[in-house]
Amino acid sequence: MRKRNSSYPAVVLLLALTRFLAVPAHAQWEPMNPVTAVQQQPDGATFTMKSGILRLQVCSDSIVHVIYALTSSFPPGHPDPVVIKKSWPATKFTMQANDDEVTVTTSQLKVVVTRKDGAITYRDLGGQQLVQEATRKLTPVKVNGEDTYRAESFVNIYGSREAFYGLGQHQAGVWNYRGESVDISQDNTNIAVPFLVSSNVRDFLEQRFSQPLQ
Repeated sequence: MRKRNSSYPAVVLLLALTRFLAVPAHAQWEPMNPVTAVQQQPDGATFTMKSGILRLQVCSDSIVHVIYALTSSFPPGHPDPVVIKKSWPATKFTMQANDDEVTVTTSQLKVVVTRKDGAITYRDLGGQQLVQEATRKLTPVKVNGEDTYRAESFVNIYGSREAFYGLGQHQAGVWNYRGESVDISQDNTNIAVPFLVSSNVRDFLEQRFSQPLQ
């Protein structure tokens, strides 16, 4: 995400996700994926999960790059025609950990990872919640004879009136995608743009290398 004229920091999520779901509560039908180990890095932190590995890269005081993979290490990067910036200047941040959570803090943003389930909560420095990615899921699938993954991200918007706009040009007549889903693929009269703008002054850019269902 990029920062806009507001007192709230923007949050950038660059995720290899094929499905984004805004749900009213934690996706309790999914088993928890707890954090088993944490390692601080010069530019963020890496979390070993019960299933997979999670990485938070602090790109600036208001931009966080989130990566999740099922493997024990991250695969080599793919060419990205959208986010062409490959290196970021060093950004000052702190990391605090206790038995329940790990918090990465910049001058504008707090990113909290809950140990019991790997949920990621973004807050301003005053503690107000901006958004929470409750769970994420990668499911191996075969598409056109090629092994790939179907990815899902569940965003917890319980108790808020947050609206989501964007995603390109589609024919369903939907303006606010809160609680909706849309196939993000290029077809006749459908133009896919994996970019969301939130009514709570946040921008989301999803990065993926397979056809998404948003």
